[in-house]
Amino acid sequence: MKIKALLKRLNQYSSLVLLLIVTSIGTCWYVLSNEAERIDPDFKKTKALISMYETEIEEMSVQQDLPKLDSIWFNIQSIASQYNVKVSSIEKIEDAKFSEGDIPCGQAWFGSLQGTSKNVAAAALEIQNELPVMYGQAVIDNKVMGLSFAAMGIIDFN
Repeated sequence: MKIKALLKRLNQYSSLVLLLIVTSIGTCWYVLSNEAERIDPDFKKTKALISMYETEIEEMSVQQDLPKLDSIWFNIQSIASQYNVKVSSIEKIEDAKFSEGDIPCGQAWFGSLQGTSKNVAAAALEIQNELPVMYGQAVIDNKVMGLSFAAMGIIDFN
């Protein structure tokens, strides 16, 4: 009786087992027949990318560090004085209209340039060409302009 029940179940699942066997054989044949057509991995591009990144890392490590904040202060004042522009310090970051996330690197020193629009613009361009600064809010009242800035540098504790 048990043998008849087993044979009956085997007949029920025989088509499923046959399908599974045929699918397995077909998959193995497909994988093995395409093995000859596969391309061997070429590491030339990978090696080129690695050497490019190594070159970038070397170039970045050679770059100068940010200047000291006290020398930045002196340089900003000397450039501004050439254009008859007054430099003043801003104590609170909110007054400079910057947020902490705006400063990409280093320690920021906040200040403002004040003078005629033409002179402040000329001084700001020269300062930006010479030093790591970001400009914030500009306020113009009649012919007088105020421009806030953040100078990025390092603090020397020695």
